[in-house]
Amino acid sequence: MNHQELMELCKENGIDIQKKIFAETADKDFLQMTEEDWLRVFVNLGFDNQQTINIRRSSISKLYHLCISKGLTDYNPLDSIKLTSKNILNAVENNVYITPAELEQGINKLKNREVGACIIRILYEGINEIQDLYNVKFKNIDFANRQIHMPEFTLNMSEDLYRAVVTYNETWKMGRFQLINAYDGSFIKVISYKTSVDYYSNFINMSSRFISGAGFKKIHLYGSGFINFLYKKCGSVDKMDELFYADDKVRGLISNLCEEIEEYGKEYGLNLEGKYIRFRYKSYYESFKFKMQKTD
Repeated sequence: MNHQELMELCKENGIDIQKKIFAETADKDFLQMTEEDWLRVFVNLGFDNQQTINIRRSSISKLYHLCISKGLTDYNPLDSIKLTSKNILNAVENNVYITPAELEQGINKLKNREVGACIIRILYEGINEIQDLYNVKFKNIDFANRQIHMPEFTLNMSEDLYRAVVTYNETWKMGRFQLINAYDGSFIKVISYKTSVDYYSNFINMSSRFISGAGFKKIHLYGSGFINFLYKKCGSVDKMDELFYADDKVRGLISNLCEEIEEYGKEYGLNLEGKYIRFRYKSYYESFKFKMQKTD
């Protein structure tokens, strides 16, 4: 049974399965998928709260039970203990941190990588709002010193980001992107549609397509970038553990680091003092540790 037939079956029986779930499984035989296949689907789609997972899991399970009743299969992978809502959520939380290798893999999926790499790497390395990226003008790019000057802070470009910015700039100058025009001096060009002069909305939509096309969520990009910053500042997982798990007395041992973190937060308009950093970024750190252990 192909995906179109399964979708019709869902419609006939009032089973609500999101189209993006079918899209994520398009290259697989739905009725032959294993528990590991489904766990990867949940992780890839980034369902990161219990209620959403419960709803999606229940719908998929209903479809399998319906197929079993029709004699199409005798196996429902959602019955596996690996696919309880709690285990799915744990797996998703262990995937919120995007490693540099995963970032590169995602960018390589894109059709216009020159644009996508520039947008994604800037968000990954320090600008956490698309509106701020939209307001970056060519005059803010300091190629000589490899910096991007923002109103509240200066972003030092890594080698990867610098190469992405240079490649994008040189490609645009060669006129490859015929439909992408500058607006008000913006560095990242905005698609100009004849039927619309809402450049900001066009920019938001364009950026979102690149981010989702690479398989990421915007919040995960700058959350991961922040963990990279912390790791660079701490220099070790032990110091990171102190920051996230130690009581306030022990945490005082790294007070200088905490001051740097708080200053970093101010650049982003974030309050990184006290418990906030632990609650807001703890899942990223645990995901970071999980992925580091897998590569050891």
